[in-house]
Amino acid sequence: MIIKANNYLLYFLITAITLSLCYFLINIATPFLAAAVLAYILNPLVEKLQIKLKLSRNSIVLMVFGIFLTTITAAILVLMPIIYKQIALLVSNIPIYKENIQNFIDSSNTINNLDNIINKNIKHMLNEIINSWILILTHILNHIWQYTITTIHSIITVGLSSIILFYFLRDWKLIINTINSILPQQGIAHINKIATNINTSLLAYAQGQLNICIILSIFYSISLLLINLDFSLIIGLFSGITIIIPIVGIIISTSIALITCFAKFGLSLSLLYIL
Repeated sequence: MIIKANNYLLYFLITAITLSLCYFLINIATPFLAAAVLAYILNPLVEKLQIKLKLSRNSIVLMVFGIFLTTITAAILVLMPIIYKQIALLVSNIPIYKENIQNFIDSSNTINNLDNIINKNIKHMLNEIINSWILILTHILNHIWQYTITTIHSIITVGLSSIILFYFLRDWKLIINTINSILPQQGIAHINKIATNINTSLLAYAQGQLNICIILSIFYSISLLLINLDFSLIIGLFSGITIIIPIVGIIISTSIALITCFAKFGLSLSLLYIL
């Protein structure tokens, strides 16, 4: 009984030390964690193709890795210039949007008919919000070199993650077998059963959320582009990603799209199209 308790204490200490190291060495561990998550998602595809095509695991891993890397590289090369262009357009258009909104308020009979104090408070609040966004964007532009270094660091991290991903995919079964070998052998069958159930549910959820994000990002971007809304790609991608957060994500992304549409078109049918 004492030996069993000591074993559980040892496993707990190993887990605690591992998590502590990951926390303190997060910058170093990031490529490994990212590669592990991607390998976890892509491994079922590798196993299915291996059974269907009857090829060696190394060949299948090379094929899946090549397709994945090509897709990611193409997406970055195509999307990044567009995103940077739309960000630059956003910065240059902020004064125009601010003027359009203020002109709408000044010409609105509804607001002008309100008490002067309320009217001034509304204008003051609007100016504060717009000025805050201008300060944020100015801060970003003033620290563009720092963000460039961060971008380079991110590219290096992606490169390292890709290399590590290849070896994780190739040796995934070896990794699982090694983990099984250090688990308590008395309850290994029960542990594997629980782990299999968790794996099935978690993998289905992760793959489902990923598919939803990709599909909705494409749908939103194209839809906003069709109504000629500025920054359609940025808003579409942001909306697709934030859809993971129930209700809150939809509210935030819809609000951003409505504000942008209102700043450009004013009160028009385009607002209804977004809704």
